[in-house]
Formats: sequence, structure tokens, C-alpha cells
Amino acid sequence: MNQIVDSHNFLWFVLDAPQLSKSVKDLISNPANKVSQYGECMGDRNDPFDRLIIAQSLVETMPIISEDTMFDRYGVQRLE
Repeated sequence: MNQIVDSHNFLWFVLDAPQLSKSVKDLISNPANKVSQYGECMGDRNDPFDRLIIAQSLVETMPIISEDTMFDRYGVQRLE
């Protein structure tokens, strides 16, 4: 499965933070999955990285791994 990982989820994965769900941790750590991670996206909603993540998710039909519900407004699949 191809996935796009938002920055905070990627950091939680690297830091083994308890906020990251087991299902997301399993998705990211599975070597059969292609994972893309983009730069800091936690700032202003006009953040160009958010727009890039949304665009790639829509074009490549890839879910976004993120706790940020803002992505839900753009018709993308979001996993948390």
C-alpha cells in the first residue's frame, strides 16, 4: 500500500511515541508499503506542504496518515 505520512505522525513513529496507533505504526513499519513523508505541515493552513500532500494523495489515490482533521475537507482518505 502506498501512503503519505504527515510530519507529526512520522516523528511519532521515529520517537516511538504513544500517540501513534498500533495500526499506523504497523503500516509505516511494513517494508511492503511505500511511504512518502513531507516537510513540516503543522503550521498555517495555507502551508504549501499541506497542498502538496493533498494533491499527491488525490493524484496517486494514496491515503494520508495524519491526526490532522483538516485533510478531511479535501476528499482524501486519511488514516489515523
